[in-house]
Amino acid sequence: MRKLFTIIFLIGIIISGNIYAQNEYFTEKWNDDTLEGRLTGTSADAPQEYTEVNSSSGFWKARLAYRGGSNRCDAEGRTLRLVKVDVAKGFGGGIITPSLPDGVGKITFVEGRGGTNRIIEVAKSDNEGLTWEIVTTLNGTEQCKPIEVEINDQAANRIRLESKGTGDLDLDDISVTKFVSTSVEEEIIPTEFSLNQNYPNPFNPSTTINFSLPKSSFVQLRVYDHLGREVSSLINNELPAGMHSVSWNAAENLRSLASGIYFVQLRADSFVKSIKAVLMK
Repeated sequence: MRKLFTIIFLIGIIISGNIYAQNEYFTEKWNDDTLEGRLTGTSADAPQEYTEVNSSSGFWKARLAYRGGSNRCDAEGRTLRLVKVDVAKGFGGGIITPSLPDGVGKITFVEGRGGTNRIIEVAKSDNEGLTWEIVTTLNGTEQCKPIEVEINDQAANRIRLESKGTGDLDLDDISVTKFVSTSVEEEIIPTEFSLNQNYPNPFNPSTTINFSLPKSSFVQLRVYDHLGREVSSLINNELPAGMHSVSWNAAENLRSLASGIYFVQLRADSFVKSIKAVLMK
């Protein structure tokens, strides 16, 4: 009867303690001081495992966890206690988050006791908890200091926090953020035509020429010798707006080029500019 009461009591804490924001995940404070008959419990009262439906985020799972601790960090109520490793059972207390269908960015929380014997293993699953991959093991925690673990996994849909030390854990203020893609940002369109100095310069036998177009344009990029004779036509076609780069390899010219100064000229719409490129063999 006492175990049944503890299970019902802990389930009530989980349901009442969740705070949700629109289009975000959850923050779990475990701090409902208004529940009548609040008990600290003991490890013997802790359920081996239980599952309870939550309409916003699915299922929390816990084993060897019970209502424990005191107003350790923020004076907002007791924490969720995960018991220390039980050698006979081979594991300590642990909790598993609700389903996280949009992946996981990071998880943050505090541990209300601290010390070298408080060891927390953080693991992730991409198959709703059938298998797990350890993300990190936190060997020793500092009391009431926020802990942040980067997950950054779009496929992760459950996170597990488990006690792996010889001391109980008092967890509080658990928060999970969604995965955010780190895809390449959109290209910035230049605001004006430009032709940059080639690099390297002097060069032998090749050099790179960079230029920018604020709009789609017909582009001519040509190389002339000191007598004004065209020695290479690098571009002679329409190009889109943006940053562009082209390589000129003097060794590939139809006629052999001697060391000296050459002029690279860009024409795009009404824009015309030339730079000096020095070939040094």
